[in-house]
Amino acid sequence: MTLAAKQDARSSIVNEPVVFVVHPWNLVVTEAEVVLVPRPVPWGGIGVFCALFILFCGLMAVPVLVWGEPDQRWSVVALFSLFAASICLLATTVIYFSYRAAENEGPPLLVDRVEQMVRVSKHNLSLPIDQVDHLQVRNDMPDDDGKFRAETNISELILVVRDETEPKRYPLMVSFSCDYYDTLAREIAQLNLLPVKRVKGVPGSTLVYEKWLTPTPDHAVETTGDHP
Repeated sequence: MTLAAKQDARSSIVNEPVVFVVHPWNLVVTEAEVVLVPRPVPWGGIGVFCALFILFCGLMAVPVLVWGEPDQRWSVVALFSLFAASICLLATTVIYFSYRAAENEGPPLLVDRVEQMVRVSKHNLSLPIDQVDHLQVRNDMPDDDGKFRAETNISELILVVRDETEPKRYPLMVSFSCDYYDTLAREIAQLNLLPVKRVKGVPGSTLVYEKWLTPTPDHAVETTGDHP
């Protein structure tokens, strides 16, 4: 890709692939409220993953048992077993603590459809829906000093609230995996309760790509511009 193409956000971001990620949040929608709730630890999925990985390692060890040197067979099998156990233990630990951390935080966002209120327990915030400017999902953004930080693949979900002087930003969730909250933001946008915007930085450029995800005529414009 040429330098000119990198400096043009629309050329750099040709399409918007749907990103499927496993995250510990579930959007629960009822007539009374819309709330992000933590999912339970997926022990079944962890078990399936570990079983498949152990099977894979077992198949890799078969040639060693059949054709390997007699004095090296069991040492290699033990090495494969140790590797399989280590990966399964690491995956289980990471997934478990990720889901438990989400459970301890509690719902990061609650929209009361009856009282028309938005509540954010993390910031002890409760305000009318019409005071919310928009919900923003940000990916690969330059930091406040203008330095691009794509190498960290930061993805953020932020509530932007109207204020007398300038909008206030309340971070709800952050992940070090790019596009981590895109699918979740699209689900919220389809409910058409809050305006939802997707903002993405462009590698090799200070330009920022913006798009309204909310399916209304007022929020259907794509824009680009330099990061302030």
